[in-house]
Amino acid sequence: MPVDIALLDADWHESHEELGQHLQWLRAPERVDALYRASVRIYPYHYDGGIAIRRRCTWALADIGDQAAFDALPRLCGSTDRQVALFAFKRLRGWLRERVFAATGLRRAGMRRANPQHPNQTRENKKAQSRD
Repeated sequence: MPVDIALLDADWHESHEELGQHLQWLRAPERVDALYRASVRIYPYHYDGGIAIRRRCTWALADIGDQAAFDALPRLCGSTDRQVALFAFKRLRGWLRERVFAATGLRRAGMRRANPQHPNQTRENKKAQSRD
């Protein structure tokens, strides 16, 4: 068993959020089951039961981006913990939107690429606007 998975499941320390952040950064597909378990676990040492830890692990699942991680999110949507279910729903919705935008080549409304030639994005105009 990899050390990061063993530490995520361990009760003798209080660094679960940092481990979740590490796993989110790694985006390792073999960590999906450990992240799922951490997303539904209660952390009694944490002042709010570990909501931040569970949110981090839910986001890490979405960032992994493979089919196993995708399959874990709908399971979390059915969680009895309403906050975890909402975290998973939000990430699942965002993931599906990103896939649609990528597949169709559409961009989100109100978003445009940075264009230094655009009058609202030049340094001079930004400076003039800040002086007003």
